[in-house]
Order: sequence, then C-alpha cells, then structure tokens
Amino acid sequence: MKAPKPGYPGDAAIEKLMASHGCPTPFHIARMRMLGEIVSLKSRVSPVDVIKSFWGDDFPGFRHETEAADFFNTLLGHWNHMARRRTGGAKIRLGKTGRLKDWESIAHALRRRAEEIRDGFLAGFTTEQAIGSYPSALNDAITGLKSLSDQFDQAAQKIETDPAARAQLDINNARTMIAEGSTQVEKLLDVLCTVSRAIGGTAVAGGESGEGTVH
Repeated sequence: MKAPKPGYPGDAAIEKLMASHGCPTPFHIARMRMLGEIVSLKSRVSPVDVIKSFWGDDFPGFRHETEAADFFNTLLGHWNHMARRRTGGAKIRLGKTGRLKDWESIAHALRRRAEEIRDGFLAGFTTEQAIGSYPSALNDAITGLKSLSDQFDQAAQKIETDPAARAQLDINNARTMIAEGSTQVEKLLDVLCTVSRAIGGTAVAGGESGEGTVH
C-alpha cells in the first residue's frame, strides 16, 4: 500500500518546529524560498536537500530514526502544502505582517516583505540561472519583484534612520503602501507560477519532486 502524503499542521506549527531545532533561517524566508524552489525551472529539486539548507552547516541531529522521520514528514507536509500554489490548487499569499501600530512595526513589515522576496523566493527560484536568461515573461516578473524588494528596503531605511522624513509621512499611507505592495508581489508570483507551469519546470507530484513520506 502506498504511504499517505504527509499532512500539513499549519504555519505556526511548522515555525515552532523549525525554531525548536535551532533553525537560523526565519520561517517567512524559508517558506518563500521553498516556493521559489518548487516553481523554478530546474529539472529536479530535492525537498529534503532544500529543508536541510535552512540550517546551513548546522543541521540538527536526532535521537532516533522515528524522531527524524517525524521531523522530515512534517516539513515535507509543508513542502506539499506550498506545492499546491504551483499547480494552481491554492492562491499565493505572503505571510501576515502583524498589527501595524507604529513606525517600528511598519519598518519591520517592510523589511519582512523585502526578505520574503529577495532572501526567500528569488533565492530559491534563481539559484541555477542568472537573471536575464529566462523567457521574457519570467524576466519581467523577476525584475518587478526585485524592484518591489528594493522599494520595501528603501522605505524601511528611511523610516528607521530619518526622523525628519518620518515626521512628514502619514502612517496610514505607509499601511496602504504595504498592503498594495504586497498585492503586487502576490500578482507577480502568480505570473511566475503560471509561466513556470506552462513551460514545465520542476515536477511537484511524485518521485521527481521528492514528495512522499520518510520511513
């Protein structure tokens, strides 16, 4: 009998699991890097290798095989959950920013969005090919994402380091900028997923994607 695919316990449980094993990669980055790997045009991607990469050279040890299997099966459930975005089975949504109550939380949300794009999705998607070598629709979407990432970082830098400029800003406008910028990012990610699916990038179902259960 074929083993069932790992289930998905939710983002909060995945984030807690990674943190409990000393993962140095923040969850919001790991989540989007995983998506970038899934929708990339690479001929093959190993989910297990991607998971291990979040720990760099300090991947945790396990007390026994059952603990290791539970760990990988939970994170493979997260992989399968994210893979639904490539197949069109689920909408692409960025992580929640939290309550934007003051300028500190605004700057944090802007940095978070930049990291999701730059250190997350693009780091996974563009590993093997230089930007500019993709089909034009992908290049345009990638360029758009990089531009939005830069804008988020620049806005955060201004808020963090220039009190005079901050005094001239309206916090409600900043909230609107984050909301509208997030929508633009999600639309560009949808384009990338659609084009990648049409071209035929990494398989996300069955053996080539590495989906399944660790025993």
